[in-house]
Amino acid sequence: MTRKGMLRLVAGLTLIGLIAATSQLAFTANETAADLLKKADKAFDDKNYRDAAEAYQGLLKAEPKHEKWEHASTRIVQCQLRLQLFDDALESAEAYLKRSKGLPQEARAERFVGNLWTIIPHWGTRSGGEFHRGKWQQGIQMRSERHDKKIAISHLEKARDLYAKFDANRDLLKSLPEEQQQNWHNERSDCIFVLASTVSRWGIYENNYAYWHRFWAERDDFMADTAGEEDFDEYYSDWQWRRKRPIGLRLDNNGKPIFATAPKKYGSGLQDDQKLLFLLAEARELDTTDTKRYTGLSWYRQAMLSRARFGMDRLHQYASMYYEGGKYPMQEDLKEINPWELKDGQAVVLAGGQIMVVDLPKEWDIIANLRTVVGDYAKSGVADEAHYSLGLYFQSRQQYTTALKTYDDVIAKYADSIWADRHHAQEQKRRILEKQVLISNSSMQLPGSPIELQISHRNTGKIWFVARKVNHEGFLRELRDEDADDRRGFRGFYALSNWH
Repeated sequence: MTRKGMLRLVAGLTLIGLIAATSQLAFTANETAADLLKKADKAFDDKNYRDAAEAYQGLLKAEPKHEKWEHASTRIVQCQLRLQLFDDALESAEAYLKRSKGLPQEARAERFVGNLWTIIPHWGTRSGGEFHRGKWQQGIQMRSERHDKKIAISHLEKARDLYAKFDANRDLLKSLPEEQQQNWHNERSDCIFVLASTVSRWGIYENNYAYWHRFWAERDDFMADTAGEEDFDEYYSDWQWRRKRPIGLRLDNNGKPIFATAPKKYGSGLQDDQKLLFLLAEARELDTTDTKRYTGLSWYRQAMLSRARFGMDRLHQYASMYYEGGKYPMQEDLKEINPWELKDGQAVVLAGGQIMVVDLPKEWDIIANLRTVVGDYAKSGVADEAHYSLGLYFQSRQQYTTALKTYDDVIAKYADSIWADRHHAQEQKRRILEKQVLISNSSMQLPGSPIELQISHRNTGKIWFVARKVNHEGFLRELRDEDADDRRGFRGFYALSNWH
């Protein structure tokens, strides 16, 4: 083909492309808002998230106050999250927030944006002076939990204030459907629980010892570089971040642990413990449901947060990994305490760098709070779960008789509940009553002396066992005389190295 012919071909193809694009634009321009919504929803259901996002954006551009503008705004963010376009999702969420300014929906938008900051990836790479979220590339790898939590709480606290503002003046809710107006007060309570849940994230209440380090031991003088913010952390070893010996609760002048108490007024500068106590108490005060659903849930959450922080599980997990001076010092401290001897209001806690038994204050009394749910708020919808959790807590303290009685009560009182079935209360009973025997490894024993075995047992009255004589020397000689496999090596290498 000649150069002139090639130019004609390119020009023809370009013209065809322009005609196709013009016809497409004409078709889009003729689409109604209803067509765009239907098109967007179908693309979303078909998991064509890029097309769906563009269609929802087209709808909002053509008719910003369409009756489904909230639906379209949140769907755009969902599409971008599924496409892993995290920065775009954050921008779209902010656009949703601006779109709802001054309306009751602003409270929902603030809550939505706050939730978004809790579910996006909390890691990325600092490269070229920017933080690339959810990307592991050349640069400095960073963690952003503390940064993201701060922003999430900021939005959720604004949502809490807006819910209160519109709840105090119902005339401002007239733009909402009647059903939503009636449910606004409960929606406000839901937002308070979401805020409380976010406050408890990435800290002492998480089931992740990396966060316990940060909370208990605080940051040491050694500080990691940041990504322009003091709350971005590099991926250093946890031990480089904090004091080697964790502290736990602080002590007063009399050597007693200092527990957080609920403040009289909420403020963004409060510590997480204080915020939690205030918010959960606020949820109880606002509860107008016939079943006292939010009150029961509030006491249950408070009990479980307390257990996460002061329960036996926490200290046993931490003691099993805290290694110093060639030993596990916290494990040795825990051996001096018999948890089955603890009274109901007592707990084993870490305070002033030492493990000690203390009386829990009312706000943090795990057993008392769970019993409050079971006894006073039986219709709240969480009484069965709280009763089962009470049994688990006794079981974690090796108070097996009390745990068994509690599980029996759960099975008798909540026969139709999942917490009473064979996967929960019945299963825990089986584990407690199961016969168990553990024969520990014994050290070398002198020839001619009686054989000594260290045996731990439970629910067992008699143990039958058979002792077999092993020709140790002959076994090792037989291994030594074996030929080594050319491909697999010498089968008895480990035995000869360690058993002689």
